[in-house]
Amino acid sequence: MEAKDVNNWTPLLAASFIGRLEIVKLLVNQGANIQAKSVVGDTALIIAQRQGHDEIVEYLKSKM
Repeated sequence: MEAKDVNNWTPLLAASFIGRLEIVKLLVNQGANIQAKSVVGDTALIIAQRQGHDEIVEYLKSKM
């Protein structure tokens, strides 16, 4: 669940990037670290905001 690629992206960061709310929820409910950061310091929340995925933004905010 916390596997990272060369850019430190976790599955949660990737799901936030592509806008998959159900996957984001699944990962968070299974204990994914919502504070995990990419190499440039982006969290899942920042990524979702940048991509315009408002439902994911609201969900992640509710879990902080």
